[in-house]
Amino acid sequence: MQNKTILLILAALIAAIALTALSCAFFAFQTNELYMSLSVGEHVGFDVNTTAVTFGTVLPGGVVQRDLTITNTDGYDKVASFSVEGNISRFVRPPADTLAKAAANTSVGIKAEVPQDTTFGEYTGKLRVTLRRAI
Repeated sequence: MQNKTILLILAALIAAIALTALSCAFFAFQTNELYMSLSVGEHVGFDVNTTAVTFGTVLPGGVVQRDLTITNTDGYDKVASFSVEGNISRFVRPPADTLAKAAANTSVGIKAEVPQDTTFGEYTGKLRVTLRRAI
């Protein structure tokens, strides 16, 4: 009787470990953070930084957009989810979830809208991009 109980517990433990490993592989996700910046000033300027989402200098009441390329090198589709942190979040709304097709590049527009009554200054934050397997 005791041997059956031990075998049953051992089988349950092995099944739990296998299920956890399988679900981690199937539902794996990856999160990347990109620095974001925007200046509000009395003239227009631009920034061509390719390692961050930089909007340059924007006039109050202005709208500017940067395109972000998502490269999916895996053999399955992924869904990209976005969130924005920091004081730049008052101007930038995260894009909707986006499907990134397998072995392809997907372009996503990130738009900043600066209200007319915005004080001149520097606004920064992070764009968090989470990629997970599409189901």
